[in-house]
Amino acid sequence: MGRYIDPRPQYYDDAANPLASGKVYIYTSGSAVLKDIFSDINESIPADNPVILSASGRMTNTFFSG
Repeated sequence: MGRYIDPRPQYYDDAANPLASGKVYIYTSGSAVLKDIFSDINESIPADNPVILSASGRMTNTFFSG
């Protein structure tokens, strides 16, 4: 099981403001197929893909296999 590369990434818009409610899509490597993602390390709680960023432009914990 992998974890999204940065445990607490923060994203910004072009004006350097936190990207509130932005979307991060996670794909299977080398394809246009959305990857199955989970919100827990045991991969028992499915998460929505795309991941919706918080008001501060941060992702929640996101886990996946492969």
